[in-house]
Amino acid sequence: VADIRKQYKLNKEQMRAFELGADHAAGTLSLPLRMYMGGMGGTGKSQVIHAIIAFFVQRKEEYRFMVLGPTGSTAALLNGSTYHSVFKTPRESKSKNHDDVDGIRNEGSSLAAVNERLQGVDYIFLDEISMVS
Repeated sequence: VADIRKQYKLNKEQMRAFELGADHAAGTLSLPLRMYMGGMGGTGKSQVIHAIIAFFVQRKEEYRFMVLGPTGSTAALLNGSTYHSVFKTPRESKSKNHDDVDGIRNEGSSLAAVNERLQGVDYIFLDEISMVS
């Protein structure tokens, strides 16, 4: 943890957020961790996420943490995926394909497919939470 703090130059508040996540992940608590990191752009939220990712990589447990964003560019900034690609949320379709239901395309994704994608994931970080509707 000390190495990660030095590497990512976390300030006091960032370190507090990082330690909450790291301590929870390293512990045996069965209760879920629900944490909100708010703040204006440039306040270091991404730095904390990069540090948490490094923590999981260091433990060879990177599969336990997933970063999601509303767009490809926001997801890419944190080496993540989009909300839609992970949760397989339906998108509007102009296709008249027989898989369409009320103008929404059924991409063949089911709850089972989403569960498979999230297998082993214990922590999900939703970037740009204000974009979730």
